[in-house]
Amino acid sequence: MNSQIPFTIAVIAGLSTASIAPQAIVAAPAKAKTAKVAGARRANSLASSALKRRPGYVIGRCVNQNGQPLSGVRIRVFGTTLAGENANFQTKTDASGRFALRLPKGNFHVGWAHYDAPALSGPAYALPLHPVDGSNDDAPSSAGIVENFVLKISGRISPLKDAASELSYYGGSIRVQGGALATGNLFDGHTYRFPQGAAVELQLVPQGKLADGRVGKTIVRRQKVDVSAQFLDIPIGQYQVTAILIEADGTRTPLRIAVARVGVGTSPTRFTPAPEEFGVQGTIYFPSSGHSIPVLTLPGVSYADVYLQL
Repeated sequence: MNSQIPFTIAVIAGLSTASIAPQAIVAAPAKAKTAKVAGARRANSLASSALKRRPGYVIGRCVNQNGQPLSGVRIRVFGTTLAGENANFQTKTDASGRFALRLPKGNFHVGWAHYDAPALSGPAYALPLHPVDGSNDDAPSSAGIVENFVLKISGRISPLKDAASELSYYGGSIRVQGGALATGNLFDGHTYRFPQGAAVELQLVPQGKLADGRVGKTIVRRQKVDVSAQFLDIPIGQYQVTAILIEADGTRTPLRIAVARVGVGTSPTRFTPAPEEFGVQGTIYFPSSGHSIPVLTLPGVSYADVYLQL
């Protein structure tokens, strides 16, 4: 095998409140072995409970996957009034995770629900929340509208979306493809083909808490590769990453790493290790896209680049 074979990984990857008496949300503890499932059920239950339609209003509650309320979630409501004029109203959730907005007569829907989650590196994430009922269709304001949301940092955005697409998940996605490292910020020679029957194994160790405040777990993913491969739906956060090339005969070879970040419309900026250097590991995260994106459309993260070589 060649003594030096470089290739690339690209990571692709979210105001006036009417008065409604807030109620505190308390998340009951779950047993360790069922914490993930119980947490999701609790979040859905808490987000959906105790809210009754209020004629002339859109109301709702926003929580994380542990059922804890999210304050400051940016809510935007869209629709068409009876006069035929496009409507656009905004508000934010209070300390209990609730929001309420008085509406004129017409059909409306909550098109945007975004939480600014803190990031260990870079700007805060603008993460779209997931509607508990799985839909944000128009509804008449005269009857009152209830729309509850849960913050997800992984999982499918909608069952109607392509399961093979990185844009179909709330989590970040890692795409592996062949490439050669040149000088400066230029990368060329994307012609390398992985050995026949080979796979790449990534180990991602979370650094600090995940974007929703939970403690993350080490992730090990293996994917067969030829020209390229994808690792989909990584919970949003910052990770220390190592990589191993696994050939068809089982030979395991550690890969050297250089990490770069690419913001929307910007050139690559290396941050771990130093520019033009490869190390045994790198630090990677899924940077915020910097855009407010409608719910059920796209995740709120952009991508980063990781370059590997033997």
